[in-house]
Amino acid sequence: MRALKNRLRLDILMTVLLAFEMFFEFTGDTLHEIVGFAFFVTIAGHLALSAKWARSMSRSISAGRVSKRGIVHAILAALLLLVFVPLVVSSIAISHILSGAGLSFELWFSYTTWSMIHSFSAYALCALTVVHLAMHWKSFAKACHVPYDPSRRAAISTCVGVTATIATVAIGIAGVNAMRAFALPAADADGGTESPSAGLDASTINDKAPKSASDSNSDSTSSESQSASSSGSSSSSSTVTGTCNLCKKRCPLSAPQCDKPYKAGLI
Repeated sequence: MRALKNRLRLDILMTVLLAFEMFFEFTGDTLHEIVGFAFFVTIAGHLALSAKWARSMSRSISAGRVSKRGIVHAILAALLLLVFVPLVVSSIAISHILSGAGLSFELWFSYTTWSMIHSFSAYALCALTVVHLAMHWKSFAKACHVPYDPSRRAAISTCVGVTATIATVAIGIAGVNAMRAFALPAADADGGTESPSAGLDASTINDKAPKSASDSNSDSTSSESQSASSSGSSSSSSTVTGTCNLCKKRCPLSAPQCDKPYKAGLI
């Protein structure tokens, strides 16, 4: 019983940390990454405590002695693990703390692509966590000594299910909006707007910024010398370093997630 209470306390802490992580606009990047590390530690502890259940469930499924509810729990646990792995990998790939320490892990994909994977995994993990908690509401009520009328258990389960459904839909809508925000710059470029593609990595942005500056200079002054163009190019390249403070994301100028730095002339 004590082990169950400790596990539920760990689950509550893990849920609070996950909810805190979703308010990145208010916490900023550094605090987000520090709390994210603590969240991953609680996940590791949760997986360690769930290892015995996973082995037991695996044997039950192999022997065909598992209930339908047990199968649902197993599928949900597999989905949680499935979205947790890319969340961890993408967190390492886009970590500003690791990047500042000279460690770069942008393998296979660009910074923006890893950011999309990270955002999608985070929202998917939140939605699955809501379902997971809703399915274990009786265990939480028992561990926290929350009194309820056993004859009303079915009605309470229905209310919990409806609340979880609404919360899951809300998280899904927020996730879709987040994915659309990544796609907006690419859509603007397709429509003829001078906006960079969302899939550009840092090196591509460094290449494109000098060219756009050179083109604008050639349009405004046809007699500009080659040396002035080179000077403007190097100046443009130097502006894509540092951190942008024009929006709440505070992302690096080498991989902006919006077009505000371009409109402000920082890039």
